[in-house]
Amino acid sequence: MATMIDLTHALIADVKTVTDAGGTTTTDYEQIRTRWAALLNPETNAAQRLAAAIIEGGETDLLYPLALAEQAGPQTVGDVRNKVAEQVYPALRNEASKTARANYDTLRDKFNETAANLVEAITAVDPDARAEDLMTAPAKARQAWADAPIHAAELNAQLNALKVAAKLAGATIGTNDAYLALSTDPGNTHRRRVWEAWETTEGRAGRWAALHKLGVKIGAPDLDNYKPYRRPVELETRYKTGLHGHVPYIVDPEDTPTQHAAS
Repeated sequence: MATMIDLTHALIADVKTVTDAGGTTTTDYEQIRTRWAALLNPETNAAQRLAAAIIEGGETDLLYPLALAEQAGPQTVGDVRNKVAEQVYPALRNEASKTARANYDTLRDKFNETAANLVEAITAVDPDARAEDLMTAPAKARQAWADAPIHAAELNAQLNALKVAAKLAGATIGTNDAYLALSTDPGNTHRRRVWEAWETTEGRAGRWAALHKLGVKIGAPDLDNYKPYRRPVELETRYKTGLHGHVPYIVDPEDTPTQHAAS
């Protein structure tokens, strides 16, 4: 089970992921985080400060019991730090929440800008066209062909920070399946085809080009409109009467009733 220290470190790591991607924190958050780090990794210990006070002159009354306390075993030290973390964690969480929504919106805007650049590129030219077939193409098409995989890689790189920002802003994020709903709007596109496109590793623009070909909108949603997007249910084997008995056939429960009837 995670301790309060674990939770505090996980929160600090999440916030760092978001700030490294362009988010911000409050001054109070940074001060609390810095003081917490100083507690865990002090530059000097009480015994060193006590010795300096004796040699150079200074207050020793408080430093002596502190130096004795520092001799406590690992279990005691861990217990004390965990007790401190019980107060530090909610304080940090409260400060992180003050910028969480704005941070998500910032990362969302960056993601959507990259998505728009990618869509423009793959609309202008097939990213999987052969290079030799583009030798006489307009310069704009050749540039779009070169840019497409770059934009696709940028989108992939932005996904984790976007997910962490959404979580810090209050979205319920379960597994990495959340990436799909946080970066696309599948609409009414066939669910199984959407997930197949999402998981493809083929092509110079990977999943993003495959999703675009399906008509899926690429872009992060406003957090108020975020909804998880479940995976498709398993294919079913059904039977129909044939000339020589029951004949099995496969049905996709994600198909529309019309598609089922045509099977």
